Amino acid sequence: MNIPKIKLIKRIHLILSFIIFFSLLGWSILSNKLSITNHPLSRLGTYQDTNPVWMLSLFLISFGILINSITHIQEWNLKYKKITTLFFGISALSLSGVSLFDMFTSPFLHNLFAEIFFIGYTVSIFFTGMQMIKMDLRIGMISIIISSMMFISGSWLFFQIQSIPEIIFIILAFIWNFIIIYHNEMKKILKLFGL
Repeated sequence: MNIPKIKLIKRIHLILSFIIFFSLLGWSILSNKLSITNHPLSRLGTYQDTNPVWMLSLFLISFGILINSITHIQEWNLKYKKITTLFFGISALSLSGVSLFDMFTSPFLHNLFAEIFFIGYTVSIFFTGMQMIKMDLRIGMISIIISSMMFISGSWLFFQIQSIPEIIFIILAFIWNFIIIYHNEMKKILKLFGL
């Protein structure tokens, strides 16, 4: 297994996923296809011109969730590897389900997969953080803080605030993945600030 090549692919994949997702989001807002205060993000999956990019974006993100979590679970030698891998796997499959079933043709399945993703991914990161505290306090605490913020943003969905909590959740997910992939660089930066 060529570790440097795998790390390079993961970094390119994460950056590409980020660019595709936020380019689509920005274009949709600017072209009035999406009002972040009136529509959920999943609305992008219902338009003919945005559906293919929306599906690609969600598949790339779900693939990244799966690959990043599996490789880092092995690398960190977590105590509950199988359960942690299962949590992340369910989250990744649920996000794929969100893209496959749009909110108009299959609203029940779409909402079910979305809820499983939001809850499952938050729990996965929190559970990882709890296991990491003894091995790497910084990564453990960052994981717990980010998952707590994800829980709060996910809770806002019950207040029908539409896309805003979803966007915050996805940003937090990208931040966590950037920190995980660039954890060695992050440790050096934190040490510069005495953390």
